[in-house]
Amino acid sequence: MIGLVLVGGLCGSLNNVFLHISSQNIGNEIRKDCFRRIMDFSFPQMDRFGTGSLVTRVTNDITQVQNFVSLFVRGLIRTSLLTFGSMYLMFRLNLGFGFIVLCAFPFLVGVIGFCLWRANPLFSRLQAYLDAMNEIMQEDVSGIRIMKACVREAYEKMRFGKANEELVGTQLKTLVIFAFMNPLTNAIMYMAVTAILLSGSFSVENGSVTPGNVMAALTYTTQLLNGILMLVMLFQNISRGLTSWKRVKEVLESVPELKEGSFGGAVQAQGEIEFRDVSFTYPKSTRSVLSHINLKIHRGETVAVIGATGCGKTTLAGLMLRFYDVDSGAVLVDGVDVRKYRQRALREKIAVAMQKSELFSMTAGENITWGMPGADEALLASAAFIAQADSRQDRRTGKRRYPGLWRP
Repeated sequence: MIGLVLVGGLCGSLNNVFLHISSQNIGNEIRKDCFRRIMDFSFPQMDRFGTGSLVTRVTNDITQVQNFVSLFVRGLIRTSLLTFGSMYLMFRLNLGFGFIVLCAFPFLVGVIGFCLWRANPLFSRLQAYLDAMNEIMQEDVSGIRIMKACVREAYEKMRFGKANEELVGTQLKTLVIFAFMNPLTNAIMYMAVTAILLSGSFSVENGSVTPGNVMAALTYTTQLLNGILMLVMLFQNISRGLTSWKRVKEVLESVPELKEGSFGGAVQAQGEIEFRDVSFTYPKSTRSVLSHINLKIHRGETVAVIGATGCGKTTLAGLMLRFYDVDSGAVLVDGVDVRKYRQRALREKIAVAMQKSELFSMTAGENITWGMPGADEALLASAAFIAQADSRQDRRTGKRRYPGLWRP
């Protein structure tokens, strides 16, 4: 018995280690695959998902999938052994005791099935509310300057509070459902224990069974109860994990809408741009932003597009860069439709000064050279140097040797 305990402890420890390694690696691969897919998204796809939703899917949803994998693999084997093993041994011990426990099974299945049926829709709503809260948080943090300039802090607090209350309310509904599930399953199983004790007392009086058989039946019932409780927890995680997996799969299975062209562009850019009868409407909008636009800009010309806010000036530039595809007509750069270009070749021809400045968490020099040819290699080399420098600590003082490399 001591040998079995030691072997069991070793196997249990290795089981936990390998499951954590597997689930973390699965989460790592899925997270990287999602990020690669998001990087290939077009602007309409980004608008369709929303920034907050994509952040939630890459973080919270993938974490739920990791937990699902870990608990499913470990819990399914253990609960199966405990549940079906206890039932098998119960029937071998005494058919009457086995049938008592078997009669409790339909009630257990009914309680678990009803709770999961009520909770499953709430998991989808819970993740949707989490998307909305993350969206508000992202908007407020990125637009903190304009929010303070317009003195809209109180309004944004109310908007965030409302989204948070919806999230908490849905979470509480889910917890209340599962709060009833565990006590109900316990009550059913303890009623089975009571029935076994009652039946066993009469059987002991008749001499058909011994008190030891009754105690063994109670032990098997306790093991069976533990297995069912683990099964209940497993079903909770499976339900939430499958809901999160559906949301992650939507990202992974999304096909980039902007198809890559094959044209690499001429060696020397000519600098000619033409809009031929271009019309465009944003997704989820019923009003055309551009309608039958014809414009030709020759090499060496300087053209300014002037108009009121929302008249389509930025849209005009975005179509030239192929951030969106036109609904009708064509946009030509150097006489070639932008849809036939490879995106990298097209955008290397055009220099853009964005309306809103974006600063990455890098040094000023890295931000300035971020879009230059060869910047990827320079940034990677810089990151490797900083990581190596940050890892060196002065043994005497415990401080970093390169404090100037720390960035906020």
